[in-house]
Amino acid sequence: MQYSLLSRFRGALLGAAVGEIWGAYGNSWQLGTKQPSGQLYSWGRLVVRGTEGLIRQGKLDLADWRESPEETLLSPTDTGKRQDITASSYFPPKSVSGSGIVATVPVALFFHEDEAKLRQNLQQVADVWQDDSVLKDGTLAVGYAIALALKEKLDPATLIPQTLEYLDVETPLVQQLKQVQSLLDEGAGLEMTLATLMPRHSAPRPNAAIALAFYCFLSTLEDLRLSVIRAARCPQAQITSAIAGAISGAYNSIAGIPVGWRLALGDRHSFPGYENDSPLTTLWGLNSEAELLRLAARLLAAWSGVYDADKFLIDTSIVAAVAAPKVIKPR
Repeated sequence: MQYSLLSRFRGALLGAAVGEIWGAYGNSWQLGTKQPSGQLYSWGRLVVRGTEGLIRQGKLDLADWRESPEETLLSPTDTGKRQDITASSYFPPKSVSGSGIVATVPVALFFHEDEAKLRQNLQQVADVWQDDSVLKDGTLAVGYAIALALKEKLDPATLIPQTLEYLDVETPLVQQLKQVQSLLDEGAGLEMTLATLMPRHSAPRPNAAIALAFYCFLSTLEDLRLSVIRAARCPQAQITSAIAGAISGAYNSIAGIPVGWRLALGDRHSFPGYENDSPLTTLWGLNSEAELLRLAARLLAAWSGVYDADKFLIDTSIVAAVAAPKVIKPR
């Protein structure tokens, strides 16, 4: 085992978080300006809600996705003000199809070991929001990739063919994933990939963010940093970066996330009206990286059958040492 399952759980959630932040703010969140590049959508808050529900129930409870309490979002056009949103506006409009995929990451983590249960539960969550084939296909594709990474069965050469077999239906997303595979085989760069998947003067393709996330991950397989930064240069950057970060985080574990990014997560930079908010607080409703790491550990505890996940050893300041009997000796 190259990485522990706990480190992969943490990597997936933290990767989704830093990916979403990069897509929302670009490099400004590290420089202290935290200027959003467009309308911000807070999928991270629903990730947290869904994860808490899985921990609490030990199974999928659709109410955690069906009913969203009032939350707040940043509006770059209304500097220093907050926007109240309810369940009906919690997700982006249908023109930003596929955005809800980010919220299903904890479901993929919790049911990763059983393909049948994984498919069933991902489809149930996707059915909650809307009859959107893009959302359903993308949810299955991303969830399957994360599950393969957690089981250490993700082979970059066969990931897309395996995913197409798992989807088992001919859809626009399948066509774009086939194009991504061809581009990867040719060693195509990001600019050529963007031109192929999103030609100029053509109608927007709702599947493009998902396909581009797969491309950014597979073209820089063991470099989460580069995968996320390249995804942030794509259209629908917040979605693309979050998906690429989640898959890469599951594959490379938390060890693949740059230390500088992790330190910057809790920084409370000055931004008019949001002086006390870090990017993680704004988009995920969490005050620190430690809270997100504890959430991932509790999810793993619930998945493994721990009776009380809240009492699971999740102190991130403790480094465990494991060895054969009598190997570790007092100094």
